[in-house]
Amino acid sequence: MELLSALGRELDAALGTEHRVAAPLAVLPAWGDGRRLDPAPVLDALLARADAEDAPESARWSLAVTGAELHAPDAGRVFGVAAVGSGCAVVGLGSLHGKRDLDSATLLERAVKEATHELGHAAGLEHCVDEGCVMHPSLHIAGVDRKARGFCAPCGERLRERNP
Repeated sequence: MELLSALGRELDAALGTEHRVAAPLAVLPAWGDGRRLDPAPVLDALLARADAEDAPESARWSLAVTGAELHAPDAGRVFGVAAVGSGCAVVGLGSLHGKRDLDSATLLERAVKEATHELGHAAGLEHCVDEGCVMHPSLHIAGVDRKARGFCAPCGERLRERNP
């Protein structure tokens, strides 16, 4: 829970948001074995929650964070997924561990980068060719570690245009 609180504070600072923690999603057995989850049904459940009549108007973005590794049937292990422009994204902390135990600071750094990346997609941004931009795609942990937490100038401008 401490990691999630820290992640919320870091995302608020980076994105100018005010996070709140919602009730956990009910993860169905068909979504995975608990250690590995298919991110598609998690994202679908998050989208359904955001579309519910009682969803708060102030909830522009919704981020589901799981301790499991995300494993997409067509792509294998992924760090996160988002429905572009939908406001909804999913991040798997288990995917960010890599093949070794991590200290909490490194896991938080990776989680901030991946959550920011996926929320960028949720806000409508596509991948960026700038290797330092948080919107640059990362296929391996080393790519997550290499890129910055923030948006390059063009991506930052596109984000401001989409979310005044």
